Amino acid sequence: MPFRKQMRYIIGHIETILQTYTGQPPLAIWLKKYFKAHPKLGSRDRKAIASAVFIYYRNAAFYDENVPALALIFAETERGSFLEKVLQANSLPSSILPHQNIEPPLPLSEPIDAKNWLQSLKSIPDLFLRIRKNVTGNKQKLMAANISISPIRVAGLLAEETPSFRLPTATKVDTLLAEKDYVIQDASSQNSIALVLSWIQEQAKAAPQKVWDVCSGAGGKSIFLKDYLPPFQLLATDIRASVLSNLKQRFSLYEFKDWRVKTLNILDAPNVEKIIDQERFDLIICDVPCSGSGTWARTPERFHFFKPQSIQDFQKIQFPIVERAWPYLKPGGFLAYITCSVFYAENEAVAQKIQNLRLAKLLHQQLIDGTKQGADSMFVALFQKEH
Repeated sequence: MPFRKQMRYIIGHIETILQTYTGQPPLAIWLKKYFKAHPKLGSRDRKAIASAVFIYYRNAAFYDENVPALALIFAETERGSFLEKVLQANSLPSSILPHQNIEPPLPLSEPIDAKNWLQSLKSIPDLFLRIRKNVTGNKQKLMAANISISPIRVAGLLAEETPSFRLPTATKVDTLLAEKDYVIQDASSQNSIALVLSWIQEQAKAAPQKVWDVCSGAGGKSIFLKDYLPPFQLLATDIRASVLSNLKQRFSLYEFKDWRVKTLNILDAPNVEKIIDQERFDLIICDVPCSGSGTWARTPERFHFFKPQSIQDFQKIQFPIVERAWPYLKPGGFLAYITCSVFYAENEAVAQKIQNLRLAKLLHQQLIDGTKQGADSMFVALFQKEH
């Protein structure tokens, strides 16, 4: 195919995707299906198309809506890349300027800076790796493959040799390390649960013996707990059977003991009573559904398609999840409220409601600002049920 014709072919796919995609499912999943339906696209073509689409959704809010999409993508594309050559084959404005001042769609939690948060959305976050076994040997494997790694600090739990590291985003760790030896988990996610444990250690004489991970997802925070706490009984629940299947596979791979998994809608009171019955927990983790605004640098399509009024849908379930779980907490036990949001309405506003629950005492709350570390941002609040 002649070069110019090939370039127009690629540009045509970029334009089609931007006209067709509506925000669901996640862009990475949608693109996989799209490329499968267009097998004539080579690997270099697919990479250029995916890069262009992600660049658009990452940057569109910073430009006037009348700026042509291809011109916006060209302005933010790395010079000398194949994508730049593709775009040069199209007639584009010589220069366009982004807006100088834009505002977050909703008020932010403190102390995150609005300008820093918005700027962080234009950059691809790093990859964060926690080595579970054979730290020295696995570090050597990464370095032998010329992978740039740097240790990160995780709140107050780590031994002298830090097992958590920052790696380049595109590192294919699965080709270098045994799957059971590591976990991919964002630095702020690691810190959120590490902070919970360090705060509990300040208050309690003993580690939790029974833990309920209410909205466990694929189990990242439960895996952290299993790796760092003394042996304890774990119940992991989620409304989504598909993610619990993933969790089961991971728990089996890591050879964890004393865990149960149940598909459960925490807001379905009769079903909760049936499954939990008389069981009570020392620690309950409520990592609730939210806007995900603290992770939008990884999922820029969610930033692009976000409607401020949609926050009300999350607010309708965030406090009720905690309210439903609270009776199953032992007196003296702890409940962690966690979001991957930077919005006040999902963070401090909900924490304030939780304080109104019977015997609820707020011990700590913190916004973990990942904007300057190439990481996500998260909110965590720890409550204790008074005796």
